[in-house]
Amino acid sequence: LDASVEAIHSTAGRIVFSGVKCGPPLPGFRGVQVVSGSVDSEHSLLGQTRSCTECDRWSSSGCERPSVVGATVGLQDPADRNVVSGNLYGIIVAIASADARIIGNYVGIDATGSAALGNDVYAVMVTATGGGNVVGGSTPAERNVISGNGTGVYSSVAGTTISGNYLGTDAAGSAGIGNNTAVRLDNGATGNTVGGTTAGERNIISGNTGQYG
Repeated sequence: LDASVEAIHSTAGRIVFSGVKCGPPLPGFRGVQVVSGSVDSEHSLLGQTRSCTECDRWSSSGCERPSVVGATVGLQDPADRNVVSGNLYGIIVAIASADARIIGNYVGIDATGSAALGNDVYAVMVTATGGGNVVGGSTPAERNVISGNGTGVYSSVAGTTISGNYLGTDAAGSAGIGNNTAVRLDNGATGNTVGGTTAGERNIISGNTGQYG
């Protein structure tokens, strides 16, 4: 694919994509960009080779959601897990997006869940003003493993929930694959929830290497 085009681009409606892996290293290339409608993604390799062992780093953003209501990135079936690794930014929920769900993904590790393949800046970046965006959930199937990245989850807006994830460990939760920073809540991140009131909503945040863990 030419560097001037996007692998998948939608201006309206709904797209389901599966088994996607696009192209050689292309600086500034976006894996997925949707500007309206809704998107479900499943079983995709975004930003790495098919062997899942080396980074292509073809994508500046593995998965970008500029302004979408009710988008889902990932599914609860492990067979449909996305591996979003080896990019500058992994998953972006931006502009006026609302009620997005980021569930069941490996972000910053390889498909085996045991080795780092980090996104350099943010693994999951939520800057959308619509609110109600959720990273993770209360069940193991909704758990994201977000490890080996610059920053695991970044939020600068109100109403983001980050729950039930492994941040800085392998997929088993038994070995460290540290992010530099696990969770960063920046200016404007009011009313955010990290964790929850049940055991299933608890994040495991461990093995991170930066000043803030």
